[in-house]
Amino acid sequence: MSGARTSNPPRSDPEELTPLSPMPLLPGSRHFLTVRIISADNLALRTILQGGRTRHPFWAAYIVQEPGLNFILDDGDAWPVGWDDVVLMPPLLPFRHRFPTGLRHCFVLFEMPHIPLQLGLRACGGQPIRLSDPGLVAAYRAFSADAKDGMKEFEQTLRAQSIAASTIVSLLHHIPADMRYILMEPHRSAGGLQPVLDWIEEPISHPVMVADLANLLERSEGHCGRLFRQHLGCSPVSWIINRRVQRVGMMLTETTLSLDRITELSGLGSRRFMSRLFRRQFGVCPSRFRQNIQKSSAAPK
Repeated sequence: MSGARTSNPPRSDPEELTPLSPMPLLPGSRHFLTVRIISADNLALRTILQGGRTRHPFWAAYIVQEPGLNFILDDGDAWPVGWDDVVLMPPLLPFRHRFPTGLRHCFVLFEMPHIPLQLGLRACGGQPIRLSDPGLVAAYRAFSADAKDGMKEFEQTLRAQSIAASTIVSLLHHIPADMRYILMEPHRSAGGLQPVLDWIEEPISHPVMVADLANLLERSEGHCGRLFRQHLGCSPVSWIINRRVQRVGMMLTETTLSLDRITELSGLGSRRFMSRLFRRQFGVCPSRFRQNIQKSSAAPK
């Protein structure tokens, strides 16, 4: 994750957003155009996913090739993925899959490194978002068809990157105007904490103390704690632990590193302690999480 500092972009009226375009350029877009693709493909859903509770440390957008895919939230609400819409699942939202075995779906999983996951979930009101922009749906359909037929990895990544950025532009039209700053101006939503949040995102494997954050802000530890609770709704320690656990999820998804090596890089101390924190946040142990990812990726196209 980059710790580069950026100057504040010019403010604009959120209602003046331009229509969806292939390469959106909006005030603040330097942030949400910083999209990192986790995975993207057209696959057949397998029984291994059926009914199991999951929670992603990233954004996940889905479109189907045939009807039948539903996401079931913890409150029992069902979110069917219709033919003419894309369903965007915000990060950290617990849900279950329900679908006919073998149903084909296209997905794009991505991260916006400068948007704290909790704030992304908050911007979406703690719910999935149904995106029905015709241009976005058409882009997903074309990507899905080409992914099924086979694409070179480089082309697939570039197209998924463009689609993910367009997904965020479409999302801006579906969330309350007073919440759009979370996506467009994350430095503002962090209330002056952005330098600290950027530093926390650096791959630092040693423990990070509240005193380190306070020194970076040139504030007392007590003042630093108050800023975190005011703007992020948690203590500095909770934020650090959550981000490091999410980093574990990314390494389990993207690498073949051993759990011992991932524990070392996470800065969470012992493997037992890391596993306990991971299970608390994602509902499964790290090894089971990786197995589910691998089984899903191995599904026949």
